[in-house]
Amino acid sequence: TGDFDASGSIMSLIDGNGSTTSLSGHDFAFRGLFYNCTHLKSLPELPATVLGNYCYNLLFFGCTGLVSAAGTVLPAESVSSGAYNHMFYGCTGLKSAPEIKAKTVTGSGVFSNMFYNCSALVSVQKKMYVVKGSGDTSKTSTFSGMFCGCSNLVTAPSFEGVTALGTNDFSTAFQNCTKLQSINLDT
Repeated sequence: TGDFDASGSIMSLIDGNGSTTSLSGHDFAFRGLFYNCTHLKSLPELPATVLGNYCYNLLFFGCTGLVSAAGTVLPAESVSSGAYNHMFYGCTGLKSAPEIKAKTVTGSGVFSNMFYNCSALVSVQKKMYVVKGSGDTSKTSTFSGMFCGCSNLVTAPSFEGVTALGTNDFSTAFQNCTKLQSINLDT
């Protein structure tokens, strides 16, 4: 019931030693793994470069004891449906976000509600360079609610290279970000 740290590669739960970097074929692999672990203080290594659908969905949902993801990198450059959906939702103590390396997204809701209600979040990366795969505008809600309720966020990342927008891609992305001073949506 006390505070605890997660350490080592989360991928060891897939291969026994953490050496694989692919979650291809492992849809929902870590969905909700640390759901409401309010005493979790640090993140495990998240080295996957290939992600399955919804593989990190709800991963740290409600982990109010998490304070920092600074120095953590989410290295996957191509991500699919719901991969980071609700990943840090309700982590009210989180002050800094991980670096997101995604460049190509396919599917719906990839970043939906990723930092929803992370009310202490102040620091995020300066740029996100994301292109929707194959010009497919039928996939929706890519960034929907991504920073919704991040009431201490001062500067949003610039979304460079965002193309082929679909329905609701930025819906409520910055809703209730009451201290937000600038958003650069130039593509």
